[in-house]
Amino acid sequence: MSQQSSSAKPRGTRWVGLTISVVVLAAIVLGGVVAWQHHETPEQARPAPDQGPVIWVDCVLFHPDGKTLVTAQDVKVTLWDAASAKELRSFKAHEGQVISLAFSQDGKRLATASTDRTFKIWDFDKGTELAVLKGHTASGAAVAFSSDGHTMATAAGTANPMRYVIELKLWDGPKPVADLQGHRNVVTSLFFLPDGKTLVTASRDSTLGIWDVASKKMVKSLDCGAAVSSIALAPDAKTVAAGLYSNEIAVWDVATWKEKIRLRGHADRVNAVAFSRDGKTLASGSDDRTIKLWDFNTGKTLTTLEGHKGYVTSVSFGANGVLASGSADTTIKLWDTAAGKERTTLK
Repeated sequence: MSQQSSSAKPRGTRWVGLTISVVVLAAIVLGGVVAWQHHETPEQARPAPDQGPVIWVDCVLFHPDGKTLVTAQDVKVTLWDAASAKELRSFKAHEGQVISLAFSQDGKRLATASTDRTFKIWDFDKGTELAVLKGHTASGAAVAFSSDGHTMATAAGTANPMRYVIELKLWDGPKPVADLQGHRNVVTSLFFLPDGKTLVTASRDSTLGIWDVASKKMVKSLDCGAAVSSIALAPDAKTVAAGLYSNEIAVWDVATWKEKIRLRGHADRVNAVAFSRDGKTLASGSDDRTIKLWDFNTGKTLTTLEGHKGYVTSVSFGANGVLASGSADTTIKLWDTAAGKERTTLK
């Protein structure tokens, strides 16, 4: 996703990018948005018999100012000061797990997507609820704001092979205006291009969808060759990165919509991708429990960050090269990417 939008996977079971292979876990996650492929919880992340369920960190996202980090874990949203690593405030956002976060371009509004089938818009500074977007019949998966300040896109779905639910909607504020049809499996991630005229979507059907917002039609479908878990837009809006279930990252040129390069190096599926704010570095988080930093023009791995004991579910860049990561091991870490080492674990 872009720096203003981030989505992740529900706790305890593997819903990466919204796909399922054998076991449908809808009951476990309150209707289970995008239960994709089932994984066992890592041994290091499993609770002792006398403890409660493991509560994954589903999403991390920096505010556009790069100073405040927002995290989603279970039903709560928490704000952190990245410089001091101190919690600023925390609140219950939904009745179900919060799966995805997105900021408006000006940073004044925060959107949340949840397994309770609703999406909410919040006044970020005041922490007050502004609107509830209702109309989806499945668990929320991804949400994004357009640069025009009022158009939004939401995705929801379930991947039960007996009955797929694939929902993609456009909104004018809290009012639904269109249902977009075109993907053959659940949509896992999305964002608008800066001009607001184009929506880009990623799906478990192994494609990226390019949509004309005015006509509400998919104008191009890009084949990634594997299910797509996450997409991100470079700050200059010239490059899109797509994290794949094939352990790879596909890098696309926005001007031509041609694939430029494929990044290989992870030992398991890629769950999350994010560009640095200077546009020079791409970060990826994987089921292999590592984060890799890439020169996405050459395909060279710059650094591998190790420290998480569970799947890395979400990554986001803040100011001054600080990278945040969330994991199935229930922790949130901040990394100094210049030094290639962990800075702290938020508590």
